[in-house]
Amino acid sequence: MVCELLSCTRSDCLQPQPQFESLVEGPFKKQVFELVSHWLEQSKSELSTEIPATVATWAIYGLASQYTHNKNRPNLEKFVDDALPLVAVNLEKFV
Repeated sequence: MVCELLSCTRSDCLQPQPQFESLVEGPFKKQVFELVSHWLEQSKSELSTEIPATVATWAIYGLASQYTHNKNRPNLEKFVDDALPLVAVNLEKFV
């Protein structure tokens, strides 16, 4: 979802502007953090969810940003299949 949204914001601009990306970064990360935090809280783990949610958020956003900037990017499904285990490994204690 984040890859698709970032791709849309970049492709909808005639000439992508770096300052525009910085405007969407905060709200995107906030939404991802809230979703990941909510998911982690559902696990009823005694571990704090703040740090794992932050790590996952930055990883998801960073990977999505890298994907959208890559001119020779792979198929989105393949990219997600390759990237997901790297994000999920930090969340295993909550599953």
